[in-house]
Amino acid sequence: GNQDEAIAIYRWWKVQRPADHAKHRELLHECYGRDKKPSVEQYTEFRALREKIEGDDEEMLVRLIAIRRSLWT
Repeated sequence: GNQDEAIAIYRWWKVQRPADHAKHRELLHECYGRDKKPSVEQYTEFRALREKIEGDDEEMLVRLIAIRRSLWT
């Protein structure tokens, strides 16, 4: 139900999202730190993770909107 959904969203916010952002920062440093040029593979991984983060943010916001009323009752 809505409680399970709220817990899933919370876990994503507290665990998965920070892990994804940390990995993204790591890839950013690997790809673009001090006079570096990314390999095709690094760039592809970097872009894919960026798109995953953006997609997850949007999906979770929609899921949160769907249960918002149950959070205050």
